[in-house]
Amino acid sequence: MKKLGINVLQKMINQKLTSAEIDFLLYVSVLQNVHGTAEGIYYRDMCESLGFSWQTFYAAKAGLVKKGIIRTEKMDYSDHDITIMDNDFSNPESFKNGYLNTGYSVFQSQEFRNLTGGEKLLFLDLAKNCLASGQSWWVGTGKFFAVYTEKLGICRRTAQEYLKRLRMFFSIGVKDKKYYFTLKKAAREKNRGSEEDGFRKNTVAVAIRRNKIDNVKIEEIKKLEELLTRYSREIRDSEENVSLSCVIKESLRILNPAERHKKRKILKPNLVHRILRKMLGLEVRTLPYNMA
Repeated sequence: MKKLGINVLQKMINQKLTSAEIDFLLYVSVLQNVHGTAEGIYYRDMCESLGFSWQTFYAAKAGLVKKGIIRTEKMDYSDHDITIMDNDFSNPESFKNGYLNTGYSVFQSQEFRNLTGGEKLLFLDLAKNCLASGQSWWVGTGKFFAVYTEKLGICRRTAQEYLKRLRMFFSIGVKDKKYYFTLKKAAREKNRGSEEDGFRKNTVAVAIRRNKIDNVKIEEIKKLEELLTRYSREIRDSEENVSLSCVIKESLRILNPAERHKKRKILKPNLVHRILRKMLGLEVRTLPYNMA
């Protein structure tokens, strides 16, 4: 669910997030579920994707926790479950407050990553205004400086410098003492794939890593992704916290009775399917069953 609620964006601005904290949060937002939780955020994956050092990763995480933007849980020795606070979209009413789509490719660009924290916050707020208005937005020049010098805690000269940097993303015109902002086409291009693709791929990768599965085949990964797609609504609406990681863990328990000398760390998609349906309270008798 590639979304940041407008209330979250406002908190980001109020708390003056750093450049690394913003990149960290955007990364998490792409992998979160409808409740705002991204399961199994692995520091090595994020460091590789964002060009972070491990020190930057942990400093950004600690900063976001301290500022009340995220909550973290250590569910496994290798990773963290991270929840973006006040970013729950499980209720349709939540959409009425508005949100910023974080699925635009600009957020993965080096040009965006090179911006300072203040420049990124201004970009996000201007992009939110432009997208809410279609693709363009205007504001009086006097009001612009009055609003954003206060919001970002900067002087007028710094705000002018920010605008110069942001011209790579916006067409900025001035007429009759008004600024006209239009997002450039390149800044409005969305990443390929559906909104759920990244979430599903991350969920499968986390489940495999946490259960230390050996020799995983591409076909097996695809089958697990298909299960997440097929049962997405049931998993979302389940009263129990049904996770793929827990389902696979249960399959390994069945495959490894106490008397077995050598533990089998392998995937059995048919068995995983049966266990998933059982945990969701669905019929399982008609499914194929093979533990060989």
